[in-house]
Amino acid sequence: MTDEKNKNEQLLALERSLREGLSPVAPRQAFVGTLRTRLEDSPIYQKKRRMAATLLTVAGGVVFGLSVFLIARGFMQGPGKA
Repeated sequence: MTDEKNKNEQLLALERSLREGLSPVAPRQAFVGTLRTRLEDSPIYQKKRRMAATLLTVAGGVVFGLSVFLIARGFMQGPGKA
């Protein structure tokens, strides 16, 4: 138990020394904007967007078809069984 407590104290001391010695990085907004544009225009990102749109369209079609099927089945069975 004391060994674990000693390790925790050492870890806290290390975190404190790193926090005091290092300053946070603040990149320029122009750099961030340029990087975002380059990433969004990359072929891999575009391929993933097309795939997501395709899957969303297919899922919407399945839900719509299932809804039409269930409604039609309810009408075909008549009012007694619905």
